[in-house]
Amino acid sequence: MLGVDYAMMRNIVEVKFTMDNRRNHASLGKRYQEKESSQRLLMVYGINALLGGLIGSFLFIAPSLLLALTIVLGYVIAWVALTLITDYSELLLDTTDNLILLPRPVSDRTIWMARLVHLTGYITLLTLSIILLPTVFVGIKYGWVIVPVFVLLSLQAVLIAVFLTTLLYMLVVRFSSQERVKDIISYIQIAMSILFTAGYQIMPRMIRLGEVMEAENTIRTWYYAVPSAWLAGLADMFYQQQYDTPHLILSALAILVPPALIYVNSKYLAPSFTKKLAGLASTGSEEDKVVVEKSRRGLLPWLAEAVTNSPAERATFELSWKITGRDRRFKMRTYPAMGSIVPLLFVIIGPVLNGRQSLDQIREGALYLVGIYVLQVVAGTFYANTYQSDDYKASWVYDAAPVAEPSELILGNFKAAILKFYTPFYLVSSVLLLSIWGWHIIDDLLAGYLFALFITSLEAWTKNSNWKVPFSQEPKVKADAGRTTLMLIMIMLVLPVCGLIHWGATKVSGGGLFMVLLYGVLLWSTLKSYRRLRWSQFQ
Repeated sequence: MLGVDYAMMRNIVEVKFTMDNRRNHASLGKRYQEKESSQRLLMVYGINALLGGLIGSFLFIAPSLLLALTIVLGYVIAWVALTLITDYSELLLDTTDNLILLPRPVSDRTIWMARLVHLTGYITLLTLSIILLPTVFVGIKYGWVIVPVFVLLSLQAVLIAVFLTTLLYMLVVRFSSQERVKDIISYIQIAMSILFTAGYQIMPRMIRLGEVMEAENTIRTWYYAVPSAWLAGLADMFYQQQYDTPHLILSALAILVPPALIYVNSKYLAPSFTKKLAGLASTGSEEDKVVVEKSRRGLLPWLAEAVTNSPAERATFELSWKITGRDRRFKMRTYPAMGSIVPLLFVIIGPVLNGRQSLDQIREGALYLVGIYVLQVVAGTFYANTYQSDDYKASWVYDAAPVAEPSELILGNFKAAILKFYTPFYLVSSVLLLSIWGWHIIDDLLAGYLFALFITSLEAWTKNSNWKVPFSQEPKVKADAGRTTLMLIMIMLVLPVCGLIHWGATKVSGGGLFMVLLYGVLLWSTLKSYRRLRWSQFQ
């Protein structure tokens, strides 16, 4: 009916499932990824079953089946969609099979349907694992007659999640150039990672358990706009044998909408999507070359000239700046760290939101110092990631370059990471703190910025002969355990001690300026020590 060659589609899907069972999965950890195994999916299913048990426990808390299934099935939809976006986008945007399939007489609809069947089947298996314990809980709480209905509704939830995710990808592919698709998808993944960080802090504070327990078992207007409520309404209709108009509307939406979405997806959107994917494997375009040529006459050369002291340091600064702007995997590792500003926000204004303190009482204290010193961790994250790259083998260029002092490479990369990532992040955080405490903490903010740079530069004190040049380390390689432990101990000791000293300095007139001078001198001394580096200290 959809114009798909079933035999071809079945063969393609069989190969894809075989590859899935051998593929590494991030949730298993590095130890299991390195072992040869053809049953990795079983271990993933076990982990998902445990998570499902935690969510399913809400069935014993909610006052009605309608509310309980709205939440549980809503979690299933959100979990599947976010999993597709954050971890498994390669299943949808994978273009490697095009090298085999496109030269052969396989239609676009067959390729797309194979991709969709594989994706839906893969996520369905994961969904069945995560609803395993909730299914048992539904049977215990509401009777085993409702269990088959719950399982079928969970599969409908998968169809909704797959459609929403693929529709998002299709819109991105349809209305942007092929060269920009992967960048946009990466930004979506980064946004979802930050959303998880923010949601971890926001959602528990928004949910009031008492109000949830007192919720009425009635269908409100907003239920008609929530897909999980459609599915829950169908189950509630069977459970209560209540065939009124609201339940019938929700049931009709639950039965008809998911298959209709998949039909529209494959019938009208799939052909153009498959053709667009064929061009994703390319790595460059004339448009990119024009952008590069223009960027050479922009802000970057001027900034590099202003903050560096030698041609080699300047070249490393520009190289690090450009690589971090073009490497999608680097962005995925680094940008989610910006979500740490959300927990910081709740640490500072949480007492006000909970009614324990007023905003005036907060201003009288020095709680802003906690935020200033905690932000140093973000600087360390940005800088540490500049030494890792999936293209680490390309670091041979450093050995071939006529650079006499390796300190020029280290300092150029250090300055690029701080100016490009941490400085804008710290400015945004400073605006937040200034809006609460006012301009009298400006010297403390400047001292905190210099402190973050000083702590990050302390890496020079923890290394001896295991130095690395920028972007020369494989992300999967474990860091030196001894050096990492020493660095953590230094941070755990230095950070609170410096914070207490700074707090004491705020009690004295001009104490903030004294801390600026102190951290400035310490930063200068650590950066000066980099000049003593020799190539014999590098691996």
